[in-house]
Amino acid sequence: MPLPAVAAIVVCLSACQSVTGADPSRVFELTIVPDQVSFNALGTHQLIGKLKNGDGREFPLGNRVWTSANEEVATVSEEGLVTAVANGTATIRLSADVPSTVFALLTATSEITVQLATQMTGPAR
Repeated sequence: MPLPAVAAIVVCLSACQSVTGADPSRVFELTIVPDQVSFNALGTHQLIGKLKNGDGREFPLGNRVWTSANEEVATVSEEGLVTAVANGTATIRLSADVPSTVFALLTATSEITVQLATQMTGPAR
């Protein structure tokens, strides 16, 4: 099973000099599970967004938005359900609020590959 995608942004929710010296309970990471999906037929796959702090404690996601960078290949619903549409690749992005009195928005991605089997047809008989 692939490891979850690591958020491109790590947020420190206090006055801290660097992430390495930050209070782990105030550093958040957003991931998408799984971080890669391959389709070999039309279908769907559920992605799950997870938000954890540096202590490993999970938090519910606040407001979130799922988007596809290539809807001609794969679409994604408001709930993170990916639908394969055509051959190619697409990046699915999740943006979510960090539950805190300080507003912060994190983003994570999942790579989607669709490689549909080609249908072979023979001569008409």
